[in-house]
Amino acid sequence: MEKEEYILLLSKAFGIIEKYDMVKSLEENFNIFEILNLEEREVELHSKLLFFLLNNKEKNNIYEKFFKYFLEIVLKEKYEADKKYRIYREYAISGGRIDFYIESEDIIYAIEMKINSIDGEEQLKKYNDFLCKKEKKTKLYYLTLLGEEPTKAENQEIGIISLSFKENVADWLKKCIEKTYNSPLTRETLKQYLYSVNKLTNNIQEEGKEMELKALLRENKNFRVASELIEAVNSLKEEVEMEFWEELKEKISYDGKKIINIFNKGIELLFYKDIDSKNNLLCFGLGRWRESGIYFLIGTVDKETDEWTTKDILEKNEDIRNKFESFEKEENERNNYKRGNANWRETNIPNTNFNTDDIYILIEKDKEVKKEKLIEEIIDYFNIKHELINQVFLSK
Repeated sequence: MEKEEYILLLSKAFGIIEKYDMVKSLEENFNIFEILNLEEREVELHSKLLFFLLNNKEKNNIYEKFFKYFLEIVLKEKYEADKKYRIYREYAISGGRIDFYIESEDIIYAIEMKINSIDGEEQLKKYNDFLCKKEKKTKLYYLTLLGEEPTKAENQEIGIISLSFKENVADWLKKCIEKTYNSPLTRETLKQYLYSVNKLTNNIQEEGKEMELKALLRENKNFRVASELIEAVNSLKEEVEMEFWEELKEKISYDGKKIINIFNKGIELLFYKDIDSKNNLLCFGLGRWRESGIYFLIGTVDKETDEWTTKDILEKNEDIRNKFESFEKEENERNNYKRGNANWRETNIPNTNFNTDDIYILIEKDKEVKKEKLIEEIIDYFNIKHELINQVFLSK
């Protein structure tokens, strides 16, 4: 393939992308959720705002419509005005909390929501087991940004219904905005939230841009050229992310053992610390799994094999279990920690999902300052966790 063909295709494609990026930047210059750094906050923004919109139906006729449209557009269920619907957030059951729990006289809708995170081990199975004991019709939904299936095998086998922010929630918000023409404050808040949802799901002006790029690929040998470029792009993504983790490893000051571990479409930067256990070390650090951003994790590993032993230790060693509980309590984020091989914090660090546009921070030269700032923020985040670990686990 001639070099000129690559250059010509890239030049034309860049022109199309630049045009839509300009439109995107003009669409929204002020967004309160972006300013407050809430866009990726599952609990602080999405859970609380959605619950507010759904749970005020008896106080305001507008919100009753919001709830009606939610049933019809998101859940694909019929709204019956004569029914009494009760709505709960973080509905507590044995072994977990269901994000949204909607109940009427004859049916229960349970919704588990994930923003840049994945399902916990047996999490959805536990919810399904709970629902199966009810003497009503029940439906269990899994709401993610793009409508992904659960990652854990045991959660995939229960007939869960997948929903997406990109389509289901975005369509619902558009309908709600349409019906709030005489409530300017509510309308503008919903518009800003829809913009944040579209941004998270890379759904801003995407249809027109995609059509133009497809047309470009149909010209001459452009499809073949693009196919070869895709291979190089995917390889480059892996390279620059690995360089990023290597830089983090180098810049995080730590006297003990630290390694980068690549696993199953994920990567971890792990740190090891002795906690006066005969056969185990404390293992903690930062990780990124599939479509998620960077999260914090903590657990125990076998000194000889380096295999995770967290579950076994927390069951058998009361002293270490108490310290884990104390650590999570000190952070005041216990509900955000999910159990697995290690205990990992569900909330991700913003701008670190490198399967999305966040990858540009690592590659583009004009974003080097932003990249350095991101690294500083991650190091500060890690150092706060490390200081707390020393206080909790090394105290006598």
